[in-house]
Amino acid sequence: MKIIDLVHQNEEFRKDNLNMIVSENILSPQVKQALSLQHSRYHASFYGGTEVFQKIYSQTQELANNIFQCSHSIISPLSGNMAVLAVILALTKPDDKIAILPLSSGGYPINLEFFGRKRVDIPFSFEKYNIDSSPTLNILSREKPILVFLGSSLFLFPHPVKAIADTVHNYGGTVAYDGSHVLGLIAGKQFQDPLVEGADLLLGSTHKSFPGPQGGIILSNELHIEKLEEVIGTNPLSGIVLVDNIHNSRVGALGVALEEFLEYGREYAHQVIKNSKVLANSLDANNISLQGKEKGFTQSHQVLMKIRDFDEGAKLRNLLMDYQIVTDAGMRFGTAELTRLGFHEREMKILGNIIGKIIYSHLQTQPLKPLEIDTIKEEVKKLINLMKESNLLG
Repeated sequence: MKIIDLVHQNEEFRKDNLNMIVSENILSPQVKQALSLQHSRYHASFYGGTEVFQKIYSQTQELANNIFQCSHSIISPLSGNMAVLAVILALTKPDDKIAILPLSSGGYPINLEFFGRKRVDIPFSFEKYNIDSSPTLNILSREKPILVFLGSSLFLFPHPVKAIADTVHNYGGTVAYDGSHVLGLIAGKQFQDPLVEGADLLLGSTHKSFPGPQGGIILSNELHIEKLEEVIGTNPLSGIVLVDNIHNSRVGALGVALEEFLEYGREYAHQVIKNSKVLANSLDANNISLQGKEKGFTQSHQVLMKIRDFDEGAKLRNLLMDYQIVTDAGMRFGTAELTRLGFHEREMKILGNIIGKIIYSHLQTQPLKPLEIDTIKEEVKKLINLMKESNLLG
């Protein structure tokens, strides 16, 4: 089979399944169109014919500044990972300490040792499913890491940004908030605003809860901008460090996504969180054990099931795939994409009941009866048909 046929096959697969991957979202037709244009073009004014793109670039920055209410945005990172690397290389040197959540708590799996940096683990409370404030402040005061990364891939609740920022600033350190997962909720004013609460930098990827193209962004109010632009800047005459070609198509698509977000963003972000809460309550009612119960399960775009290990998670992931429900081996259930496709509380309650029945029967080793399987598959089909009515799917 030719590659182009496989590409179309993958697209059709996505249209016939309920995608609950927390790291993914769907692009609008206009964003897709922008992403398909301007490929293989360069952006720097060193090249002729870039005048119109310079307007695209500057207007995209202005939109980002407006939506996130900051003074500076850097939109050249090709990914969230590139944004993280830029911050590390710009603001630290070998042997410096960097504080970050451990991988087991959803911390970004950056190999700090490879870059000669020393890792300081931020304590995490699995009971509250959040940063454990008191021991964290003690460790930060003692170790004095020059850079502190907040944010998580298991992001159920806002982090204690203010208390951490006050402590870190007291000894002259910097706080970077990796908002990759919750960027759309921050942009929609439905989550915490880390820059207002004291973080020096907000960075992340632009394709998770924020429905833009894959890429990265760094946002700030003045602080460290010159150092960051030196590392992530793209002027070929001043020397390239991390990024040469910023991929014009990505920047244009990000600009369109930001422009559209001004129209629907707050309502969308609000609905994402409502959908997550309904989904969590529905799963809980079906005897599925979830993280964060003490705090109401979630205040974000994701719901997290308690599992023994990733092997169990992979088995449950594959089981749900048999019913056309797509998630990951961490048993993270995301609501962002389905919300963009028109799901509200009613649909999320139905979906939660479906997932709950499937998983509970498996965990109790009580296989569903053929009639129950047929009923569930018919309910899933109805939800997929509802999703297909969205103009985002074309």
